[in-house]
Amino acid sequence: MLATLVCNYGFVRIGSASASQCVHLVPIFASVIAMDWLEVTLHWYHAVGFISYWRVCL
Repeated sequence: MLATLVCNYGFVRIGSASASQCVHLVPIFASVIAMDWLEVTLHWYHAVGFISYWRVCL
């Protein structure tokens, strides 16, 4: 919940045009933060998901 509030605050601060250029990166950063804070282990299927998500967004 806190992450959503901070994210929305950032969108307000930088504007919607600038925020729309990087909003597709939110799931990737959330996964990376979860690996660090929650000590989640990265598996091969995570990498496949990152790559497919990245290809769809580009």
